[in-house]
Amino acid sequence: MKKYFIICIFLLSAMSANAQREGTWWHFGYNVGFDFTEVFNGNATYPKAICNAPLRQNEGVFSISDKNGNWLMSSDGKYIYTPGSIKGATFPLPTNSADGDFSINKNNILFGNSSATQSGIMCPVPGETSLYYIFTIDDKQSNPRKGINYSIIDLAANNGIGELVTGKINKSVTYGYQKNSLTERYTAANVMENITLTPSSDGNYWLVSIFGSHFHAWKVTKDGVSDTPVLSLSSYEFASTTSSNSYRGGLGHIRISADGTRIAYAIDQASNTTPVGIFGTAFFNNSTGEVTSSKHATKNIAAYGVEFSPSNEWLYLTNMGSAGFIKFSDLANGSMNNYRNMITTGEFNAVMGPKGIMYMIVRGSSTLYTIDDPNNPDTAVPANTYKAHPNFFACGGASVYPFNGLPNFMPSFFLVKALTGPTELCTGAEGEFILEAEQGTSGYGAEYIEWDMGDNTKYYTGDHPLADPSTKPWPTDNLHKIKHTYTSSGIKTIRTNPYNSNGLMPDKEVTLNITVKDCVTYIYINPHLRAKIIQ
Repeated sequence: MKKYFIICIFLLSAMSANAQREGTWWHFGYNVGFDFTEVFNGNATYPKAICNAPLRQNEGVFSISDKNGNWLMSSDGKYIYTPGSIKGATFPLPTNSADGDFSINKNNILFGNSSATQSGIMCPVPGETSLYYIFTIDDKQSNPRKGINYSIIDLAANNGIGELVTGKINKSVTYGYQKNSLTERYTAANVMENITLTPSSDGNYWLVSIFGSHFHAWKVTKDGVSDTPVLSLSSYEFASTTSSNSYRGGLGHIRISADGTRIAYAIDQASNTTPVGIFGTAFFNNSTGEVTSSKHATKNIAAYGVEFSPSNEWLYLTNMGSAGFIKFSDLANGSMNNYRNMITTGEFNAVMGPKGIMYMIVRGSSTLYTIDDPNNPDTAVPANTYKAHPNFFACGGASVYPFNGLPNFMPSFFLVKALTGPTELCTGAEGEFILEAEQGTSGYGAEYIEWDMGDNTKYYTGDHPLADPSTKPWPTDNLHKIKHTYTSSGIKTIRTNPYNSNGLMPDKEVTLNITVKDCVTYIYINPHLRAKIIQ
């Protein structure tokens, strides 16, 4: 009997909340959005425009789909819409409709606000299939301020329409102590309009925001949100953002790179007439929640959005009136001197999408802008960095168009869970090898896997021209399967390596050693039968 041994190599246990197809459906602005289904299927470069999305909001929005790309829910921080809740509705709704019509929580409003730059963000409750955390943040002009809160939704409840979990609605986070104080805690009045999530190294999440003198990081587990945030000093001390402050002061985004190691932010500390943009960087430890090497620079532009390139080398800044780019390393040195404007008309926002393409919208315009190669902006002619798609949102009505907001997603990284297969084989015998791997956020994660079988044979799975079509563009069950027969004996080392638009992804190789033997088959012949044969 042949013996087959299975080994598992676990690299990371973090759950990827936006692992590729979970970002299929984007809802934003005034009833518009993106459908990336055909992009993920490999049949299109750009998404299909949506002109009947349920959200109708100015700024902060967030959406999530399941791992197969089916839309699950969208929100503006106040109301939650699901496929079940909007049945029978036609969007845009009539002008006499009430706020929250066709949402699941019209009578139980969340404490977020669509006028907040990043009004909220979602992630699965670790270990659960139908429960999701919804984190919200209100805008700085809310009175009274609500700050950062979280709720839990059960998408399987109410016959699949979904409902908020009793006792888990609008629960405030616990704030840490202010700088140089052991008695005075931060309050909701200190909170600005930025919030993000990133996977932690132990399979949970970190909820991160910057305000006051600190970066604030709360651990998020299946049991809830940590009572004590990890506080790390920021190089810039932000003013409180009560309703009496200027119109713009305190708005802006925070982002964490898809590999969970870098932070960038763009915060406006302006008065109504004089823009003062604060642009900062730092490094994040997704094991401890600590932030280090905080640096910032100022520039007299109205700061609003920031996004990482897939390589993390470049930052794209989208402002109230312009958009441009700068190297992370330059900003990490506290300088905006090498910032390059690429477009100077309009109020922009940008988010990474599938296949390494960045999507940029401008308030009130039907034109879509794409940055098809964000890893390589044109520093000589910055305007060549983007491509305009006029009338992309040709929705047949003046009231349906993008505004300032794009969905707030949690980036995730390529994640190998296990490489399995026989560790002993005979020459001429076929063995099956399986790599279980989550793809990661499109633009940051992997596109295909290269298999080196250790005998000068290579295979490919995923979005590669030589890959088995059944694995394209990525196996829906995350199981990459290869069958191989060795013709020579010896110790063979299988090496799997992920590739994306940047090429080989470093430090992601997984190996499996196999002993291949020239097996001899012995046939036993009964001596008595042998004698009869001879006779």
